[in-house]
Amino acid sequence: MTDWPELYRVLVGQTLGGIVWMPISSDTPQLAAEMQMSAFSFSGAAHVRFANNAFVQLSWQQKGDRFVLATGSEAVWVSHALDRLQAQGDRWLQLIGSTLDSVELFTLPDDHDRHTVAAKHNTSAGSFWIGVGGADFVGDHDDLWVGVDCDPPNRAGVVSLGIVS
Repeated sequence: MTDWPELYRVLVGQTLGGIVWMPISSDTPQLAAEMQMSAFSFSGAAHVRFANNAFVQLSWQQKGDRFVLATGSEAVWVSHALDRLQAQGDRWLQLIGSTLDSVELFTLPDDHDRHTVAAKHNTSAGSFWIGVGGADFVGDHDDLWVGVDCDPPNRAGVVSLGIVS
């Protein structure tokens, strides 16, 4: 299981080089149509690259009877199962070249094992979320919810696990 604070500790202070959405092929047309929006969901992974060639690839993984946030190495996708689309829209593109200042990790209130379901990335140019969820929520679901400079509609229903800075 990922040690999220340790994973992000080495990325804080780094410059964002790019964000790539990696949907399953059946979600690609819908995602392509929604990429200008500030928040959307899809099934697949998100690849956040830094200028120093470091990266974090986030997806979902089933853990017991729950879906939780996972790194790309934990979420096993068959080769070539995911398409790749560069993040689009002014709000997403403004993040490229910014510095990652901190990352806040979240869990669900009824998860006694405190699995991470979302990460809010705070940068020098704004913030963005990547978490498991559906079209309008972060939580126990086998898709990703992503949003830039906005919180998920159910923000009050998730619990902070702390901030890595």
